[in-house]
Amino acid sequence: MNGRGEGKEMEAREKGLHQDDADEDDENVKQLQQCSSIYLLLQDCLVKTDRNWKSCQKEVQALKACNDRRKKDKGT
Repeated sequence: MNGRGEGKEMEAREKGLHQDDADEDDENVKQLQQCSSIYLLLQDCLVKTDRNWKSCQKEVQALKACNDRRKKDKGT
């Protein structure tokens, strides 16, 4: 097989792998229920700040508070 055919084949496999990752992420976000929008804001912040968690503490704390509320509500 020539180099071009192998490159296209590999690219197609990688797209499939990335798509599976995206589908898995979507399922994880859905499990967060009412906290999913805060989680997505945190992800956006991390992308914008090159994964600098210190710069995203407002979002981290908001997600923690939401998750704590969710756990408390589940327990009652």
